[in-house]
Amino acid sequence: MAKKVQIMCYVTIIVVTLSLTAILFINTPACSNCGSKLCFSRCTIVYNIDNPAKVRPNAPKTNQNTTRLFETDRADESYLDKITFIGDSRTVGLVLHGIPEKNIFAEDGLNHEQALTKDVVRLNEKKLTTIKEAVMVTAPDIMMVNFGINGAAYMPVDTFMEGYEKLIDELLEASPSSIVVIESIMPVSLSYEQTESGCSNEKIDELNDALYEMAKKKGLYYLATNEVMKNNNNDLIDSYHRGDGIHYNAKAYDAIIEYILTHEIYRK
Repeated sequence: MAKKVQIMCYVTIIVVTLSLTAILFINTPACSNCGSKLCFSRCTIVYNIDNPAKVRPNAPKTNQNTTRLFETDRADESYLDKITFIGDSRTVGLVLHGIPEKNIFAEDGLNHEQALTKDVVRLNEKKLTTIKEAVMVTAPDIMMVNFGINGAAYMPVDTFMEGYEKLIDELLEASPSSIVVIESIMPVSLSYEQTESGCSNEKIDELNDALYEMAKKKGLYYLATNEVMKNNNNDLIDSYHRGDGIHYNAKAYDAIIEYILTHEIYRK
């Protein structure tokens, strides 16, 4: 008799335990990253755009399900207000097209490694801060990142990409709800190629291929703006630079902005 009571107690405990487990499972919220109730926050914010069910938490809805941004109808110019442009002197030059300085987190001569620690952004006329800290405060709808020319000449591809990936991870950590666009490194002129050892458009193309693969791996977007900047010889169009073969004039920025507006990420 005592043995039967003992067995009944064990069965009761098991039934109660399973019932409580089932109740807890039903009421447990799914992970905002991967949608699983069994994640226990072990997943990362990295997701695959090709699988729209897996997205970063609070990421805006988009009409884009491939890594490379495809051509769309021309967006209204107000679309540009949603973008924070991050980069070097060629990003700084966007002011030539009327992009407000508050939407530009960039500095002349900056490379993607320096961007991790250097104070380059002034917020509300206060002291300078890093790009990561500025992004943490402003939480942009879209971050469009364009570095490369200040590292392309001397950095091996592996070293270049290691630093670039670290920067992207820092930006995602600072503002996980922002959409991140990796913009292609822009070309240089033939004359610049011939005088600046190591900075060739062939090397830039190799780095752009690596940037695309990184964007695909991390579930980010890639904007191939460089394709409207090149002539048939794979060099920067001569009428697009200011004489030095590397910095752009207003005509070039008009082409860049037009490309951005005709490759909109999400519709209103």
